[in-house]
Amino acid sequence: MILFCNTFITEQSAKNNWNYQKQIPRKNLKSFSNFDTFKYSLASLAVAYDWSKVILKISLDDCYKDRQDELEIFIKEEFKNFNLILEWQRNEYQNDWKKDYKLLDDNLIWYYCNHDHIFFDSSKDYLDELVNEMKDEELCSLGFSHFPESIRNAKLGSAA
Repeated sequence: MILFCNTFITEQSAKNNWNYQKQIPRKNLKSFSNFDTFKYSLASLAVAYDWSKVILKISLDDCYKDRQDELEIFIKEEFKNFNLILEWQRNEYQNDWKKDYKLLDDNLIWYYCNHDHIFFDSSKDYLDELVNEMKDEELCSLGFSHFPESIRNAKLGSAA
């Protein structure tokens, strides 16, 4: 399975009608920058599975440009046992995706487009079991992330 990350790291909130931070007070919790949260997320994914390939396409907002070298060193260490493709520009247009199509030479792809989705489990066994069930399927999908967002979006969709 390929890990394919395509993301933009920024401190700016997404432009939508629902702002999570406004809904839940976090005054008693420690806050981390999105950059550091992204590093934590990558570290969790580096040990989550024996990836056939790791493709990281990352754009950094201006506030993080000076930390690119730090992130590159971190990524190369975390993913040193994998075939790593690291680019400092995320895909934004259809032609970008067309160019990357040839890189997708595995039946399964773990697509990851957020900075803050941490993989956690007590072991890799359950993920391995799921992948083994899916690897020979022609068409399949696994909702491994975004569960809270799916519930929120369903609620927002019903209110519209």
